[in-house]
Amino acid sequence: MWPDSDDIQALKNLKRTLTDLRKSLGSAAILLQSPAKHLLQFSLAPSNADLLAFDEAIREGTTESLQRAVLLYTGPLLEDCYEIWAGEEQESHKEAFFSAVERLAGQEMDASKPGAHISLLRRAIRMEPSREHLTRLLMTSLAQIGDIVAATEAYRALRTVLLDEHNIAPAADIAALNATLLRRPESVVHAPVQPRISPAPTHKEAGRALP
Repeated sequence: MWPDSDDIQALKNLKRTLTDLRKSLGSAAILLQSPAKHLLQFSLAPSNADLLAFDEAIREGTTESLQRAVLLYTGPLLEDCYEIWAGEEQESHKEAFFSAVERLAGQEMDASKPGAHISLLRRAIRMEPSREHLTRLLMTSLAQIGDIVAATEAYRALRTVLLDEHNIAPAADIAALNATLLRRPESVVHAPVQPRISPAPTHKEAGRALP
């Protein structure tokens, strides 16, 4: 940590840093422990760390636990950290969140409660507007409660994002859904929906023609 210092100075630096760290942690300083002479660890549990609580809820995989997980996720893990290991953790937790959103949306659609998850879908889309499958789920959900205007607005917002950021058009099935809503909205309102559970694909595919 201090490559330009000798061992004595480095030890002083470490002691001073640990003192500052304990002060910053406040009541949580008790979690900073040294079970051996050259070992320092932060002893966390799901009860006092959102990250661990999120991971535990995802592993459980029940409706109730997934609902807890999506509430716990408010943005990228260690957002301002650009280390390689942090990027891998950020990506895995982000995908776990979006997968949980899709699973919850699918379960509520199967239970004929299309409006129950609209706010959740909107929140997920705000986090990553170019996730096409989330917009498709939102459009279908809005159509099922009769809000065709909002459904087509969701499509236009997606199209704008994809055009501006990736220079591509929405996937053919989403464009077809929008066209169907504009022509015959009742055919979508009463159609069964089977959303995917896997995370949405990336948007690097080439060859989509702009309508």
